[in-house]
Amino acid sequence: MKNKFLFLIPLTPKAYLTPNRSALRALSLQNLVNQNYDNWSAILIGKTDETIPKTSNFIILDVEGTKEAKLQAATKYIKDTNLDFDYLIRLDDDDMFNNKLLSKLAEKEFDIYIDKYHTFWDASTGSIAQQVPYWFANTCIHKKEHALTAYGTFPRDTTVFTKEKPYLIENGHGDFHKYYNQNHTILVAERNDPLYVRTLNPDSHSSLFTGDFVKYMNLFGIWRGNTLKNYSFLKDFKLPVLPNVQRKDQDFMFKLKNTYAMLKGLMNFQRKVIWKDQAALQMSKVILPYANKECVNCLLTNSDSEDITFNSKGVCNYCVSYEKKHLATKSKTDRSKDLKQLVEQIKTVGKGKQYDCIIGVSGGIDSTYVAYLSKQLGLRPLAVHLDYGWNSELAVTNINATLQKLGIDLFTYVINWEEIKDLQLAFLKASVVDIELINDFAIFAALHNEAHKRGVKYVLNGMNIETEGEKLPKGWAHEKFDQLNILSIHKRFGKVKLKSYPKLSYFKRYYLTVIYKLKWLPILNYVSYNKAEVKDLMIKELGWRDYGGKHFESIFTRFYQAYILPNKFHIDKRKFHLSVLICSGQITKEEALIEMQKPIYDPQLLKEDYDFVLKKLGLSESEFEAILDLPIKDHLDYDSYIKKHYKYHAQFFKFMKPFTKIIKTLRGIK
Repeated sequence: MKNKFLFLIPLTPKAYLTPNRSALRALSLQNLVNQNYDNWSAILIGKTDETIPKTSNFIILDVEGTKEAKLQAATKYIKDTNLDFDYLIRLDDDDMFNNKLLSKLAEKEFDIYIDKYHTFWDASTGSIAQQVPYWFANTCIHKKEHALTAYGTFPRDTTVFTKEKPYLIENGHGDFHKYYNQNHTILVAERNDPLYVRTLNPDSHSSLFTGDFVKYMNLFGIWRGNTLKNYSFLKDFKLPVLPNVQRKDQDFMFKLKNTYAMLKGLMNFQRKVIWKDQAALQMSKVILPYANKECVNCLLTNSDSEDITFNSKGVCNYCVSYEKKHLATKSKTDRSKDLKQLVEQIKTVGKGKQYDCIIGVSGGIDSTYVAYLSKQLGLRPLAVHLDYGWNSELAVTNINATLQKLGIDLFTYVINWEEIKDLQLAFLKASVVDIELINDFAIFAALHNEAHKRGVKYVLNGMNIETEGEKLPKGWAHEKFDQLNILSIHKRFGKVKLKSYPKLSYFKRYYLTVIYKLKWLPILNYVSYNKAEVKDLMIKELGWRDYGGKHFESIFTRFYQAYILPNKFHIDKRKFHLSVLICSGQITKEEALIEMQKPIYDPQLLKEDYDFVLKKLGLSESEFEAILDLPIKDHLDYDSYIKKHYKYHAQFFKFMKPFTKIIKTLRGIK
């Protein structure tokens, strides 16, 4: 018996139906009607008009609301009516489906049919571009049993909840590939015959938000003529209203960079999407199976990052690295001796000065304990706090209460809000993963500069191997001292001149660390640091109050880690933080798994933070949605010290060595 296919098509609200959008919707739906296969139907969810073709294949569901609410209404209708079908397809009403595909799949059995090459159509010129991201696109063909399986979390902007957990088809499409990881048959479309084409037009939210249609279109790669197998009908389409823009040819360097990006995408796709599946097919071609692996010790899997590997015992390289560091760590007695010597050195160097060390404070548990520890050790610290406009009230309360009880002076470095706002908007538009680079770098720069200004040689920080590990998995963050990357992104997308934002160039950092001899000390590595015990101690001694999450003392950090990262970049930092605590023996893997089952965000707090962040950044919901829908970019797609200065790091230090000795001699620095 031939397969029966069902489309779910949320209709664009009438308020957004421009002449262009109406024409594209008419084309998209008529294209479905023109298919060379008749065993299909489509649920159209929303208000209809005269642009909707008349056909018995369409089921009209008169429901208004967000796209997410419409999808929930459609799945409820399917369940309530026990609708008969074999495969389910989600399609936006202005995207174009391959009208020859269903006849090819009529008698095939599979779990999901996908595009490896995501294909884009410029409706204003007829050109085609392709990219290879490492997730499945919005439009896939899911087997019914999978599409209607309770799985994952509701995507961003979901305000209507008809059930506790969404069906797979209701997830953000960036999460589809996480479900298909064991014993599934995946069919992959040919590059020149994709299952669907995403339409880009000048009236879309994304292009309107960027304010530059040509720049927006360049985000999708190299544009070429339409040579796709079953999409020749697009060549005859003309937009009713053409954009008034001056187009330029994409130059050689642009094409070279995008060709490299395509190759990188192919590598990521194989690692993160295909290799982790036990069965993947490409229309009659079997691809060798590779199992999705989870570390036997921690929570990390090979789908979390391309650099995660496993030894013969099934232990990931991050656990192996942690164990090596742990074995190399000195005993408690030896560390105590080292700490005592270090404290004496800090006191000796700082003798006669108002402060002998600088500490950074945020109100979080790590920096609070550093402040407490510094006083217990008899040091005279100056606390430096970076105010970049996102402090929670609880953070301010914790900082003030802690420093007042400990008798520590506070210097607050305030950055002009308009500069921070402009930087954060620039990073959002740049579509890079590490938006927190802005404030992480700023606090590092402020601490270095303040120490130099006050003649202090030691900066104590709360970084530690015990609860944070060495580094985040590749692709989760960027080099935190990369001022060039920040300025490059801001130059491209920002508008406000950076006057108060702290600076620390590659060469100034070299001077401060090599010539001035500023020491950056992770003092918590010199003591036993059990986070749960330290929290209890800080609550008892200082009245410290918990935030409920790592680095949640900042409202933006909380929103970034618990909302932007999971929804746009498919990263849940809890996995790594809990994995480190497993490695350090502070929790068991079973306890970590229970923790991961908890919602990443309290629903009420999410709504409050969502509204607050958007209002503070001056973004509408549609503008923010457009940002999250932009293609993900690598930090190295922009200028960076990694691509320039760091490549010649060793040679530079060797070249500077004799000059460094001369400068130290002239300045009387030992």
